[in-house]
Amino acid sequence: MRKDFYLHKRGSVWYAQFRLPSGEVGSARSSGLANKTAAEKWARAEAEELAVKRTDLTFGEWAKPFFGPDCPHTRRLAEEGRVLSGYSQKIRRGYFERYIQPDKILAAVPLSKLRRADLLTFRSRLITSRGVCRSSQVVMALVRVIVREALFQELIDRDPTTAITIQRYEKKVRKAVDAAALRKVLDPALYDSLIVYQATLLAATTGLRAGEVRALRWEAIDFQAGRLRVERTFRGYSSELGPPKSGKVRTALLPSVIAFPLRLRAFTEGWVFTETRGAPISYRYWAQAFKKAAGDSGLTLHGLRHTLNTLLRDAGEDDEKIRALFGWSGSAIQDNYTHRDLYDLASVSRVIDAIFGGGNGQTGSP
Repeated sequence: MRKDFYLHKRGSVWYAQFRLPSGEVGSARSSGLANKTAAEKWARAEAEELAVKRTDLTFGEWAKPFFGPDCPHTRRLAEEGRVLSGYSQKIRRGYFERYIQPDKILAAVPLSKLRRADLLTFRSRLITSRGVCRSSQVVMALVRVIVREALFQELIDRDPTTAITIQRYEKKVRKAVDAAALRKVLDPALYDSLIVYQATLLAATTGLRAGEVRALRWEAIDFQAGRLRVERTFRGYSSELGPPKSGKVRTALLPSVIAFPLRLRAFTEGWVFTETRGAPISYRYWAQAFKKAAGDSGLTLHGLRHTLNTLLRDAGEDDEKIRALFGWSGSAIQDNYTHRDLYDLASVSRVIDAIFGGGNGQTGSP
């Protein structure tokens, strides 16, 4: 007779391996117990609970707590030292509640009988509703997390998400401009508010995200060193504060072009960019004012970040230093912010002309 679980000892702790629906034995799980009798009792209860879940649990029931305070995926990651921010969880939960939870067809499928076809038909319903866009891409990625966590927890013994691709879609291309166009957008005469102008100038010269600029406090600025600490950010249009997008505090440069005017009105504490009653400048107000100043250039506040990265790379600055200042973890992200069509190729043209005769119709000597 096949046993539902097997115990073995590692050091002073007993581990259990539970039999999967396929008949194979799963990976070892710690009981956290040193006493064999107690470990057997724990393993027997776990095996019974697993058997019930594998028989009766539907996809909807399994998925219900995901991306909330009792999310099994988040809890496991935390135990492994990998923590998702509360803001990230909130965004995921929003997608879950809008697109996954309301789908009664997928929710009713028994988890143990979930097939690739069920997920493909869900994807078809999603695309019919939303089209091929970022939302449908995110939703399918979350479905994959839910299913693969069930596999990890040994509630299923195969992964039905295998070979299901996440659709490509045409991403919104952020506008960037060359140095001459940027200088026009930064003309102080285009701005009715000094605060709005200085916030824009800081974003343009430091690469800070709009939320990071809005969350900047005087205490984070070191005028003597020409540096500032990026410690927090506002989330989108909201007043919700959180850590920077990377999750890490970073140091950014404070060029003299913005340091000097800021110093003229510097305080020892408080928000750097405020509205009339002392509250941090709102994103909506700032974005509308900037749109008016930007005119037909098509540049947005986030486009300033694209522009500065492109200008710095074109000037030959070290990519690693740029990434450190912008808070990027890798070159792939930086490449998404690089608009090579804006590179000044005049120097390359001069080199080519020199090689082939300087543009006078004569080729260079062999």
